[in-house]
Amino acid sequence: MTIPEAKCKNVEEFLQGACSPCPIGSILGSNFECEYCHSDQYFDENFDSFFKSSCKYCPLGTVGGQGNECVPCSGGFIYENTKCR
Repeated sequence: MTIPEAKCKNVEEFLQGACSPCPIGSILGSNFECEYCHSDQYFDENFDSFFKSSCKYCPLGTVGGQGNECVPCSGGFIYENTKCR
């Protein structure tokens, strides 16, 4: 990590010489680029310190919605192998 990257917040990536916020539902990965949570996870935001925000698994029978929530499958779909089908 270079010095400028260290100045980015824990939900910002370092692109083209500047810190840019990660989109909602994504975290800063180990390569200092934003990564989205998997379909069976939700975004748990924590601004206390670097790398504290994380993706956490949704309760069984739900999938990750947009951002920091888990939602049941929509009508007509069933939960199977971490996804609604």
